[in-house]
Amino acid sequence: MRRAATVLPLLSAGLLALTLTACSGDAEPGAGGGPSEPATSVTSSGTSSPSSPSAGPTDIEELVASLPPCAEVWVADQVLPADYAGCKLPGGGIDLGAVLECVDGAGLAAYRERFWAHLGEPVEDSGGGGTQQDPEYATAVGLCQGE
Repeated sequence: MRRAATVLPLLSAGLLALTLTACSGDAEPGAGGGPSEPATSVTSSGTSSPSSPSAGPTDIEELVASLPPCAEVWVADQVLPADYAGCKLPGGGIDLGAVLECVDGAGLAAYRERFWAHLGEPVEDSGGGGTQQDPEYATAVGLCQGE
C-alpha cells in the first residue's frame, strides 16, 4: 500500500493556535458575553487552584525572532539544518518551512521553487528552471513518497 506524504507546516500550527486564541475573546460559548472563569487545576490533595497561563504570544514572537534569514539558510551546497523550522524573508516576513514528510521518516524541504534539500543534507539549487523542471528534485520527491 502506498503511503501519501504529508506536508508539515511547522510554524503554521503555532500561528494558527495563536490566531484561534486571539480570536476566541474572553467569552465562553453560551456565557452571554461575560468574562470567562479563570482556569483551574486540581492538586494532588484534591483541591483546585488557578492555573498559570499556557504558551502565549511572546513564545511565538521568540520563535519567529530565532529564525535565521532565508539568505543564510538556503545556500547551494550548504547543509540545511536538521531542525529547519522556517526562515525570515527579506522585508520582515517569514517562510513557514513546509517540509514534506517522507515514508522513511526523513524530511524534504523546498524554498522559492528553486532550492531544496533533505533535512540535515546539502542544499540543491535547481537553477533558473526551478524545482518543477529539475529531474533530481522530481526523483527526490518520488522516493520521499515511496514511488
